Amino acid sequence: LRPSWRVGLVVLLLRYCSRAKKSTIARLQVLNWGVRDSQTSDALQSAIDGRAEPQMLIVRFDPFLIRAIAYAAAEGLVAYENGKSVKLLDEGSALAEELFAAEGAFVREKQFIARIGRSLTEAWVNTLFGWKT
Repeated sequence: LRPSWRVGLVVLLLRYCSRAKKSTIARLQVLNWGVRDSQTSDALQSAIDGRAEPQMLIVRFDPFLIRAIAYAAAEGLVAYENGKSVKLLDEGSALAEELFAAEGAFVREKQFIARIGRSLTEAWVNTLFGWKT
């Protein structure tokens, strides 16, 4: 379950893969799924780039990500907004920057962040799931 790794991942994703350091939980779930291994990362990148249909992705929602977000909120790293979004707070941003600078920590995750960056938009996630906005 690795809660400390997941909390670190949440702050990294919010800091480096989100605009305004804020994201919906659904978008965090997609990013969390994409960072799992090279196969999911490649599939997500292909769909974002338009080389594959987004509907071909089978994104698995991770209930432990929700728990990690709750832990991060309890530690004052993130805050919930409107019940569906999570915003990175100053302490969380500082932690993310520290983790990103640490050599040997979150190596695969940092590669994913460098690859995906902010290219996964909320609109794209809504399209992925067929949600109307």
